[in-house]
Amino acid sequence: MSKLGDLQIVQDITKTILNQVKKAIDKAPFDKTFTATIAQEISSRQYTVFYAGKFINVYSVNKCNVGDVVRVCAPQNDWTQCFVVINSGH
Repeated sequence: MSKLGDLQIVQDITKTILNQVKKAIDKAPFDKTFTATIAQEISSRQYTVFYAGKFINVYSVNKCNVGDVVRVCAPQNDWTQCFVVINSGH
């Protein structure tokens, strides 16, 4: 084998390992916090936020308005239990 062929094999193995690590991290059960924008008020304590091209339902003990920038937590990577941590306002 040539050195270029060996290099390609190492690059392919590295790419595969990195992809598997990313998949494992995406499913890992730890809190994830992200910044999103309030898109809709569902009720006095439930809202829809827009994040990464998707709409996600969240809970908040504080009043939020459409357009507010908020920090949201997905506890233990459970995206059905997201809640607002901080409301930064408009």
